[in-house]
Amino acid sequence: MASARKMSLTRRVVYLGRHSTSSQGSTGVIIVGQGYQGDDHYGLKRITARSTTHFDAHAEPLSPKDVASGATRFGAFHFDGVVYGAYHSRVTTLRCVRAPKGPDLTVRWDDGSGHSMTVKPGPTTFIDSAHMYNMLAEERKIADQSMWEPAPQPYVWTDTRKIRNSGLGMTPGGETVPLDKASCLDAREGVLTDVARKFYLKKEPDRGEEVVEDGERIRVFLNDIIDRIIKPENILVPMYEKGDAVMLNNWEVMHSSIDFPASYGTRTMHQCHIPSSNFPAGPVPVK
Repeated sequence: MASARKMSLTRRVVYLGRHSTSSQGSTGVIIVGQGYQGDDHYGLKRITARSTTHFDAHAEPLSPKDVASGATRFGAFHFDGVVYGAYHSRVTTLRCVRAPKGPDLTVRWDDGSGHSMTVKPGPTTFIDSAHMYNMLAEERKIADQSMWEPAPQPYVWTDTRKIRNSGLGMTPGGETVPLDKASCLDAREGVLTDVARKFYLKKEPDRGEEVVEDGERIRVFLNDIIDRIIKPENILVPMYEKGDAVMLNNWEVMHSSIDFPASYGTRTMHQCHIPSSNFPAGPVPVK
């Protein structure tokens, strides 16, 4: 990772990708969703979309009985644009083409907090990362002055590691792929991904930095911060119907899909990324 670039610690850290298909004739439009998209969806013939669900990512997924009773989870909060060879998108747009129909669902945290939310099926939900930054106390000095080094190709590197039941933060255990053991992990691409592999921590500009490579210490440090924001009162679940569009500041808000039963029908979203020509920057210069 000698060629990897260190990045401001005030950037968000995320862990999950998505299965997606580009629309024919318009490669900038990505089809995301769940279920059969029809015999001909803008030139795409008889495709079935499959986004990553909490069953793929969570350490303790819901049981079929829980799902049948109307329980669900946030899949995984993240931000878009983990595209190798490109900067992270500045703005993401989502247009609702088809929404699932059915009774309201109950999002459960299942983390001992007792938190839950009642939601309509199929929306994308949001957390304001700037608000999370404003919640920092002593950690703000560390966040402002520190750097982090990303892992290359995070969805390969994280291997068997899993996400917490709340949809944000990693659980203990699991394995990562050793960087010297997998030829697919190209360090030259690592500068454009978003899973923290190494921290360079310091509290003051003129002090030396502490290099942290212990994955468990990084996990505990980040989860302690995340736990302050992952509460119902801090989560926005906008209402939208067929034809509505959502635009989000991809550098400021994290978002997640919400799982729904297959019996509710198909979800189809057209997603576009407005690109950027630079990386996000923290509130103060980092030396």
